[in-house]
Amino acid sequence: CCNFDLLVVIMVDISQDIEWEQNFEFDQKIQSKVNDSNDNDDDNHSTSSNAATTSDDERNEQNHDFAQREHVKRARRPSNAELMDRVKLQQQNTEMATFDHAIANDTCAVSESKIVVDELDKNSNVDAPTTTTNTTTTNSNQSDDTSHMASSVAEHKESSSDTKSTPIKHTKAKAAKTEEKQQTKKSELRNFYDQEKHIFIVTWGGRPLYTRHGSLNDRHMTSFMGVISLFPTNVERVNILTQDDIRSFLTYDGVKFIYLVVGPLYFFCVTRTTESIQQLRNSMRYLHGLIVMTLTNFFEKTLNQSPQFDMRSIFGPTDYMLLDKLVHDTDTSPTYLFGAYYPLELARTQRDEIGNIIKQCKKNAHYDDGGNSNAWTKKLLYCVLLINGTVVCCTQAKKRPLHHEDIILLSHFVRNSQSWKQSEAFTPICLPHFEPSGYVYGYVSYFGEISNESEAVEQKHICLLLLTLDGTAFKKCQLLRKSIEHHLYLNALTQAMKDAYFNQHPLRTSFVMRTVLNIVSPEIYTFYYHHIRKKQYLLPQPLKLYNTPVGTQTLFRRLQHLHHHLHCTPVHEVYFERSSTDAAICKLQRGQFEIYVIMNCFVS
Repeated sequence: CCNFDLLVVIMVDISQDIEWEQNFEFDQKIQSKVNDSNDNDDDNHSTSSNAATTSDDERNEQNHDFAQREHVKRARRPSNAELMDRVKLQQQNTEMATFDHAIANDTCAVSESKIVVDELDKNSNVDAPTTTTNTTTTNSNQSDDTSHMASSVAEHKESSSDTKSTPIKHTKAKAAKTEEKQQTKKSELRNFYDQEKHIFIVTWGGRPLYTRHGSLNDRHMTSFMGVISLFPTNVERVNILTQDDIRSFLTYDGVKFIYLVVGPLYFFCVTRTTESIQQLRNSMRYLHGLIVMTLTNFFEKTLNQSPQFDMRSIFGPTDYMLLDKLVHDTDTSPTYLFGAYYPLELARTQRDEIGNIIKQCKKNAHYDDGGNSNAWTKKLLYCVLLINGTVVCCTQAKKRPLHHEDIILLSHFVRNSQSWKQSEAFTPICLPHFEPSGYVYGYVSYFGEISNESEAVEQKHICLLLLTLDGTAFKKCQLLRKSIEHHLYLNALTQAMKDAYFNQHPLRTSFVMRTVLNIVSPEIYTFYYHHIRKKQYLLPQPLKLYNTPVGTQTLFRRLQHLHHHLHCTPVHEVYFERSSTDAAICKLQRGQFEIYVIMNCFVS
């Protein structure tokens, strides 16, 4: 509407300029004609008397004054402000005219309805003396008609009044909705930037793949990811010029910005936590390992050929769920800090017996050539027995052992994939440290048929994972799983595994302190033992004070702090520190073990 008014003002101004120029040209023509006539009169009457000449001069002056006055009147034109006032008056007049027209239509409709009602009443009065029965029926019908007409008139008035107020209500509702959307966006942005730790994964072409907080579909995330993806290239350029190896930034208020480049993928971490740079980079390497385990490293060739390829098209919701769980586990579990897995606390005799049963069942698996050969077991690489993601036993060849990081990622897969509890599965899995460019076939099945476990998903705990190179060995792996389950059940080992996991937890801190070490004071909160050569660690159940999610998180942050100080000073193998809440001592024996003990703060 504002653009239209401005266009009207410009058009009026142009038309007045044209009219002014035309009037000015007309005045010039009149003035030239008057001057020519005066010159002719002077030539013809040069011999006349002085009285005649004075009269001609007066006439010429009068004509000249008249022409000047007309020229001033025509040349005067209104200003832009006056023209805008005129346009506003015209708009107000048109609005008032439409409003008066609508009111006139309403009054005409009301008057017409009244006339119809009066005619109906007259007709009813004229037809009254005919018959009694007809009058009653007609009167009732006419009364219904009159009431219907009156109600229609009232509805028409209400609708006419509502139509005047609906635009205002509609605009107010729109304004309220826009304000709500803006407030929600502001709150989301505030929550996003107030988070303590962020993890981002971007391709080297600037395509986002993962964010820990927020959604990749938000508008601010696309620009944010684009800015983040420029950091590695610029920093690498500076590193080449200065011959440096910059991989992180630290702000004045303690915010760390760490990035890791692995092939065509960029991993970023922005955090306010007390974790060291090496610990954060190590946790991001596990994220890359999980992506390779899901897709193999074939995606690197795809991104090198087409940098603008969007990896979200091949990354499903289950893959994102596994990434979220892994990010959470790296922030709470010592598994990824030590680079070791946590085995089930089981007696050595029972663990050896479980391993011997699995090996014996594998030797007796004669499922080829009508049950006369077990040649298919040569392609059977590994057998891993787990209970709720905790490793019980692992059988492997001596020449090609299963890497400890692959075991960690496999246990993460089994623990967080609830769909595998529904039925047995035979799926391709990539082992990053075995063959990052190819798959092995994994058979996953939970015990429950022979050992009389309930068929409910919540009560299935023991899982057998078989890794083979034969893609047609599903039936053979199924028969092998039944045989292993049957022999474990006969030797009462399935119940022993459940008791060790659920009921009889042998490594409680209070139990070890009072019965094994005979120590009452000082009070030990918890301890961590890492066997470096076997890539395994032990973590007892802490005291009740720290046996909560918040307590375990504080203990883990304390462990990260001690781990950083112990490994950044390799000369000193023993480190002691006291804080306001606890005292800690740790020792590192290179190539053998490391131990961390967190105690009461009054220990000297």
